[in-house]
Amino acid sequence: MSMLNDSFEREDVAILSILQRNKEIPKDALKHYVQWRSQSSFYKRLRELKKHRLVDETEGKTVYLTNFGSWLSELGTISLQTYEFAVKAFCRKCSTNRKAVIMKPLIETAHISEKEILNIESTCPLCKTKDFYFIHSMSIDNFTEMYRRGMKILERHFAETIFKNA
Repeated sequence: MSMLNDSFEREDVAILSILQRNKEIPKDALKHYVQWRSQSSFYKRLRELKKHRLVDETEGKTVYLTNFGSWLSELGTISLQTYEFAVKAFCRKCSTNRKAVIMKPLIETAHISEKEILNIESTCPLCKTKDFYFIHSMSIDNFTEMYRRGMKILERHFAETIFKNA
């Protein structure tokens, strides 16, 4: 289990923030909004966001927020913390574009590391897969508040939602 590279996360957050304002944007225009280390870096970050189901593209020309990305953008300003939350929130095995299955955080396992990273074990309510939330510079109380706020708005973005209260 590895954490995402911090500088890559910042580039991902930049892409998501642009899409939060525009909802969709031509891929060529999106490349010019952020200063990339290389052109291949842009495509790698886009693939990563697609892997996390936060963005998708139409015929390779227009990039847009998926239901997952729209849900993330409704949580508020997209930051490193909301991004890290969203990346770990959905069960990769059980969630689809129409069904959101949220990993239940096991609050009793929560602790903050020496590097100020909140660590919380989580489990899928359906398949029982185990994972972890890793979020930089966030308190347990702020996490619980974000989780509850996120669950309240989930049904606006998905036909079916499955989650357990934290």
